[in-house]
Amino acid sequence: RKLPKITNQVIKQGRCGLEASGIKCPKGVCYSYSGWCGNTLDYYDVDKCQSQCSGPFPQGRCEWQADNGSCPTVVCCSVSGWCGTTSYHCGCGKCQSQCERPSPPSPPSITEGPCGKQTGGRKCPTGVCCSDSGWCGTTSIYCYPNRCQSQCSGPFPQGRCGWQVDNGPCSTGVCCSLDGWCETTPAYCASGNCQSQCKNTLESMKNRTSGI
Repeated sequence: RKLPKITNQVIKQGRCGLEASGIKCPKGVCYSYSGWCGNTLDYYDVDKCQSQCSGPFPQGRCEWQADNGSCPTVVCCSVSGWCGTTSYHCGCGKCQSQCERPSPPSPPSITEGPCGKQTGGRKCPTGVCCSDSGWCGTTSIYCYPNRCQSQCSGPFPQGRCGWQVDNGPCSTGVCCSLDGWCETTPAYCASGNCQSQCKNTLESMKNRTSGI
């Protein structure tokens, strides 16, 4: 596109732009932010020009103010010819094109109900962790190994086991408690306290006690 001829004479050919309900200047004539048509540097310099500018256009300009340039996808073009996603760009009466404002993304699930030992072993939905306090969620407050009691994202703390850690086992001869911890005491291995690897450990404990 050819630049307007630069002269020392300021050509004022009427009001234009936002100040004149969007009226354009004649072809090849730029109009400034003050709303006047002209063809000197004070009119077509991109930092002083409102529309019909000679270019290159500042990043973020759009529509007839920038030779019908468009904004990126899901970004509005305001009546002043700037791209953006705020109410000043997309609001009713303030947007000239691409005005359908994108819906904000749904926030991640924070809590989806109680879980774990606090509820008798209730599990969270797939991909959701159960925190030590017994609530389902997907943030580090729920999934970080030191704060998570089951369905944790890992890596799992040493000594965890059972359904709380994706069915991870304990070492041979060690019980996995209902809370998902490996141990050999009755508090972990006794009936009603143990979820897996229970019988063999209790028998080995009895044998050790009797000296067998």
